[in-house]
Amino acid sequence: MKRHEYEYDEIVIGSSLKAILYSYVEQKPLLFKERNPPFFYEYFDLDTPLDNLFLCNKKNLLRMPQGEVEVGVSKLEVYNRILFVLSLSGLVPLSNKIQNIRIEENNTLKISTERNKSINIKYNKLRIFEPHLVNGLKEHRTISRKKLVQDRIKYFAKEHPYNMILCEDDFISEVHFYKKGRTKECLVVSRLSNPELSDFDFSVVPLKYKLKYIFENNNIEKHNSERSIIIEFLNREVYNQDILELEEKEKELKELKRHIELVSGEVIPTMMQEMNISTLKLADGSSVEVKPVYGASITTANKEAAYTWLRENGLGDLIKNEITVSFGRNEDNKAQQYAVLAKGQGFEPVQKLKVEPMTLKALVRERLESGQEMPSDLFNVFAGNRTKVTRSK
Repeated sequence: MKRHEYEYDEIVIGSSLKAILYSYVEQKPLLFKERNPPFFYEYFDLDTPLDNLFLCNKKNLLRMPQGEVEVGVSKLEVYNRILFVLSLSGLVPLSNKIQNIRIEENNTLKISTERNKSINIKYNKLRIFEPHLVNGLKEHRTISRKKLVQDRIKYFAKEHPYNMILCEDDFISEVHFYKKGRTKECLVVSRLSNPELSDFDFSVVPLKYKLKYIFENNNIEKHNSERSIIIEFLNREVYNQDILELEEKEKELKELKRHIELVSGEVIPTMMQEMNISTLKLADGSSVEVKPVYGASITTANKEAAYTWLRENGLGDLIKNEITVSFGRNEDNKAQQYAVLAKGQGFEPVQKLKVEPMTLKALVRERLESGQEMPSDLFNVFAGNRTKVTRSK
């Protein structure tokens, strides 16, 4: 067995977007077993300052039945670009050839690769973004979360303008549309517990019926030659979302985040306000700019009062109002006629009200910047500053 030894000041372990971003910013070597890219439907917020990374946060428009939403650049696009740059820079020394990573004594990593190579790497600092990749870790805790379930579906229906549909339910929470050649497909996203994954009520059969109802309820129409929308199940993939935390390192990370927020949101904005400037040009061509940021949320306890305020102020159109009727097994005929049977057969409609987070955030920005009222007690309104650094090209 061949043995190789290397030495680095700091090593990054992981292949998530967070891991490669840290490696890119800090210019530290990156180790991982296999790629762990974002999903194609994940985007950055439009106000994420990617120009600090010499990346353009270009605007994308997502069309949904509820309206159009502006988002930033695709996370998958940024992931592939940064990983390519890291590889060209020699910061992915073992590519994806690693089979096993183990922490040994004396700040040493023992790495096994394909072809039976054994590599020892000495380090001063080890930054682990994905603890499950590393053997020999101690003092960690597991935070259990529901599994991310993705069902790939091929469907036959008329053309529609939507990129996605958001649904307020763990069993089908999102539907993302795409095409493979001339074939229409969609990715159905759910979040299910282990018991639910074994339960028939969350299996493929009810999923197809529920998806057909979602399509019809959002004006996706069948082909004229078909009796109904045809849905074909292709495959299901389940992703573990449990979080492994190194408790001591988690405390350090929270303190670091708190310090960054303090400097970006208070220290620099206060200094620039005292100097009566909003933008500062540096000698190397870079610039420092303070921009306002806004946030808001509606708690369960405040929902009724918040929705009443929106309606009374002519903003009721922002409320997403969905009424559904639940049916048990073997009730497909009733489901097809749900609108007629809801009351007559004793089924009680369930009404769900919701204001999309990005819609609420845009409303808060618009009203605060125009000097209009926005009750902070109902909407948990946040208004602050964020420091944006633009490097010279």
